[in-house]
Amino acid sequence: MLDGHPRILADLRARLAEPHRVYHGQAHIDALLEAFRARRGTVRDPDAVELAIWFHDAVYRPGAADNERRSAALLRALPEGAVPAPTTRPPAPVQ
Repeated sequence: MLDGHPRILADLRARLAEPHRVYHGQAHIDALLEAFRARRGTVRDPDAVELAIWFHDAVYRPGAADNERRSAALLRALPEGAVPAPTTRPPAPVQ
C-alpha cells in the first residue's frame, strides 16, 4: 500500500532504524506484514490494518506515555491522498 509513497516509507524506515529501538524495528514490522498477508482478505479494511502495522509506535521515545498518540498524529498528518480517506477517519459507532 505504501509502495507508491517512497518518502513516507523512507521516513518510517528511518524511524524504525533509530538506535534506541529494541523491539519496534523493521524486523518487527516485516514479521507483522508477513503474518497479515495471509489474512488480508478476511478483514473489512485491510488498508487500515496495514497502516496500523506501519505506524504503531512510529514515534518512539523511551519512557514516553504518548508514543501511540504521537504515532497516530503522524499518520493523520500525511498529505491528503497519500492513503485512502476512510482509513484515517475514526470508525463509525457500533449500533
